[in-house]
Amino acid sequence: MNDILPVTQDTPELDIPAIRHGFSVDQLNLLMPTGIPVELFDEANWSPIPLTPSWFKGMTNLRGDVIPVFSLPQLLSAKSQQTTAKNQNWLLILDKPPRMSGLLIDSYPQLLNALQEIDPASVTDVPALIKPYTTRAYQANDQNWLDFDCDAWLLSLKTLFQNYLSLR
Repeated sequence: MNDILPVTQDTPELDIPAIRHGFSVDQLNLLMPTGIPVELFDEANWSPIPLTPSWFKGMTNLRGDVIPVFSLPQLLSAKSQQTTAKNQNWLLILDKPPRMSGLLIDSYPQLLNALQEIDPASVTDVPALIKPYTTRAYQANDQNWLDFDCDAWLLSLKTLFQNYLSLR
C-alpha cells in the first residue's frame, strides 16, 4: 500500500527555489521584475516621433493603449547603436495601463531557477544609467543577474528624455 497522504493546509511547504526570467543586453543580465504583468512580442510595430533620442523608438498601440517604446540596447550600450537586420528584436511590455511601457530587447528571455544571492558590488561593468536602480544581484548558470527597480528606472528616463529635448 502507498503511504501517500493528501495535501492539506497543515502539509509543510517544500523549499522550492523561485523561478525567474531574465534577459541579456550585451554582457548585462537583467531579471524581469516580479509582481507586475509582463508580455513579450516578437513582432512589434511602433510609430517613431521626430526629434527624439535614438533610444526612444516611439509609441505603439497595444489593445487600445498607447505606450512608449524604448530600445534597451541603445540606451545601455554605446556598442549597440544600430540594430542590424540579422538581430531579432523582442518587445517586452511591462506593467498595465497607465504605467505600461515597452522595452525593445535583443535576446529572448531565459528561465532561471536556483538563483543564489550575491553581493551587488561584486557585479562589474554595470552601466551608470542603471546602477543606482539595482537592488539585488544573483548568480545562476555561471552568470551574474541583476534585479532592479524598474519603476524608478523608467521614471529616470523621463528626466533623461527632458534633458535631451532641452538641448535641442
